[in-house]
Amino acid sequence: MSHPTLFSKNIKTILTFGIAVVFFVLAFASTTNLPALAQGQTNYTLKTMFTGSDKCLDIINDAKDNQLIMANCGNYSGQYWQIEATNFSGYYRLKTLFT
Repeated sequence: MSHPTLFSKNIKTILTFGIAVVFFVLAFASTTNLPALAQGQTNYTLKTMFTGSDKCLDIINDAKDNQLIMANCGNYSGQYWQIEATNFSGYYRLKTLFT
């Protein structure tokens, strides 16, 4: 059984990273031609000014939840992100090489 405080802390962390990714996509979309980027197989690493250039958005490979974290940057498949077009005009999916 989860401890309520730990659970709520985990939910806040997940929401914070989720919100950060949404803001990144919105900022990126406003300055970039996303349809052109979604055509290629280019990999991107996502970083924030807050955590610095040595931390990258990563997926925890724990075979359970695959949660987002800011981890030390390295050559890890969970840190390489691609922009993928969806079946809905104007909507895009962020996915990693890990997922």
